[in-house]
Amino acid sequence: GNFQQLTFNGGVVRIGTNAGVGAIVCTGSEFIGSGAGYRASGIQISQFFGFQAGYKASGIETSQFFGSGAGYQASGVTGSQFFGGSAGSGAVVIKHSNFIGTDAGYQTSGVTGSQFFGSGAGYKATGIESSQFFGPKAGYQAKENSYNVVIGSSAGVETSGTDSSVFLGHMAGSGVKYGPYTSAIGYKAGAGVSGHYAVYGYNQFLGYQAGYQSSKIANVSAIGNGAGREMFVSNGEYFGNRAGEYSVYSTKTVAIGHLAGASTSGV
Repeated sequence: GNFQQLTFNGGVVRIGTNAGVGAIVCTGSEFIGSGAGYRASGIQISQFFGFQAGYKASGIETSQFFGSGAGYQASGVTGSQFFGGSAGSGAVVIKHSNFIGTDAGYQTSGVTGSQFFGSGAGYKATGIESSQFFGPKAGYQAKENSYNVVIGSSAGVETSGTDSSVFLGHMAGSGVKYGPYTSAIGYKAGAGVSGHYAVYGYNQFLGYQAGYQSSKIANVSAIGNGAGREMFVSNGEYFGNRAGEYSVYSTKTVAIGHLAGASTSGV
C-alpha cells in the first residue's frame, strides 16, 4: 500500500495523515492512524492505533490506545490499555487499568488498578480502585468505590461508597449508596436505591429483585425472589419468596417462608 506520511524521527513512529503532527516531548512511542497522537505531549513508551487515537493526549506512560478516538484527550495515564471506539476518551489520572469496549471508561477520572469491560462500562466513573466491571454500562457513573466486582448489564450504575461489594445480574446493585460489604445477586437485586435513600451496608440480597428499592437498611440478609423488596429495616434475616417485603421499622427479625414477615411494622 501507499502511506501519505511515514516518518521515524526522535524515536517516534508516525504513520498516517497528521499522525503525531505537533506532538512534543515524546519518546519510544508509535502513532499509527489518521490523527493518531496529533498534538500529543509528554508521551513515553506508548502506542496509539486508530483514527485520532491519543489525539491531544498528554502525560501518557507505557500505555496503549486502540480504536477510533481511544484515549482522545486523555491525560495522566500510566500502564493502562484502552481498546474500542472512544474507550478512555477524556480519561484523567488513570493508573494500571484496562478499558475495553465502545465508550468504556469514557471521561473517567481517578481510576487505579481497575477493569471496565463492555460498551459504556465505567462511563464517567470517578474514584475507582481495584475493581472490576463487566457488562454494557456496568459501573456507569460509579463514584468512590474500591474492591468491587460488578457483572451484568447496567449493574452497579451510579453506586457510591460501596467498598468491597459484589453485584451480579442485570441492574444488580444499581443506585446503591453508602453500602460497603454488600452482595446483590440476581435480576435487579438491590437495585433502585437512589436519591434520598441510602443503603448502609453489610447486606446480602439474593434472588430476582431481592432487596429492590430498599432504603436505609443495614446488616440484612434477604434471600428469595422479591425478598426484602422495598423494606426499611436493620439486623434482619428473611428467607423465602417475598419474605420481608414492604417491612418497615423492624429490627433483629428472622422470617422464613413465602411472604414471611411481609408488610410488618415495628417487629
